[in-house]
Amino acid sequence: MVEVALTSQRVEPEKVSTLREWIDDRRDREAEVAESLRERNVYTETAFLRETDDGTFLVYYVEAQDIEAAQAAFPNPDREIDRRHWEVLSDVLDDAGAREAADPLHHATSPERPARPE
Repeated sequence: MVEVALTSQRVEPEKVSTLREWIDDRRDREAEVAESLRERNVYTETAFLRETDDGTFLVYYVEAQDIEAAQAAFPNPDREIDRRHWEVLSDVLDDAGAREAADPLHHATSPERPARPE
């Protein structure tokens, strides 16, 4: 069974551009990201920036075989892209302990779903 998670964490106001630059860099390293996902049995990882009156938030959506196991396996110290991702998130997120998680009520996918968005 696939598990899903949605988390939200405030980004330091002066660090939003750093986060955007890193996500752009990750987009250019698609093969490395894909290998990291495979290694952790993560099927989907989507990051959003949400602007609110209370600040900018990094919102993450993840589909994985086992969310806890996927989180425990990250970052892989042998994988440079994982180490760098962890470093950037540790730098740009406001208070690493203040991550909020949403309670999933429903999750469904179409059997016609393409492997990735076009």
